[in-house]
Amino acid sequence: MFHVYLVDDNKIIVDKYERLLTKIGEEENIELIIHPFHSGKSLLSFIDDNPMAPIDLVYLDITMDEMSGFEVARQLVNKRADVNIFFLTANEEYLFQTSSNYVVGYLLKNETSDEEFKNSFMLYYTLHNAKQKKIINCVNDNHEKVEVKVKDILYVNLLKLKVVDKDSNVYHLDEDRVLLRDELVKEYFVEVKGVAINLEHIKRIDDSHIIMMNGDSFYADRNDIKKTKVAFINFLSES
Repeated sequence: MFHVYLVDDNKIIVDKYERLLTKIGEEENIELIIHPFHSGKSLLSFIDDNPMAPIDLVYLDITMDEMSGFEVARQLVNKRADVNIFFLTANEEYLFQTSSNYVVGYLLKNETSDEEFKNSFMLYYTLHNAKQKKIINCVNDNHEKVEVKVKDILYVNLLKLKVVDKDSNVYHLDEDRVLLRDELVKEYFVEVKGVAINLEHIKRIDDSHIIMMNGDSFYADRNDIKKTKVAFINFLSES
């Protein structure tokens, strides 16, 4: 199942995209569960009541009366760091006003054709599906083999052979670290001083540190910061 959330205070828009997504699901044989909301507050209330609800993709209007889409996104990410958002807008001036790792892209409501909507959705769905399936082999403290999904990894300490996932669980690497490093870099990781960092789980980058979603941080010199920012921008543009 793939859970999509539609959030717009214009019922016509919500109904339109719900019909489009239903059609895409039927055409592409995708089991879509569509959750429509007509305000950001109703979405946030739903997440408060259902903190473990699966969220694969959110279509979120920017210019809602009750609460702006940017504010809804900020609060949503604080509740669920793994969220991915397509911003919806009728105004080109809002395009790319924010560039965070949770932003998948922007859609102009009045100019995006049904075909363009489908293409953007299918691109995201295909990448999401591929990432869901990729794993690395680890062992836990009891020396039991564990398969960890690449998408769930915050970072891999290639020097200490340690893997940390988004829930801060720690595992020990059970693969060739040189080959693994090369593979991870292809999967939107960046290596900084022997640590392969998942760009998807970076919370922020300041002048000398890279801070992860779970609060862990890594010192980085000027060149590392520059390299990470470039990789992060490329990740956002290709996600």
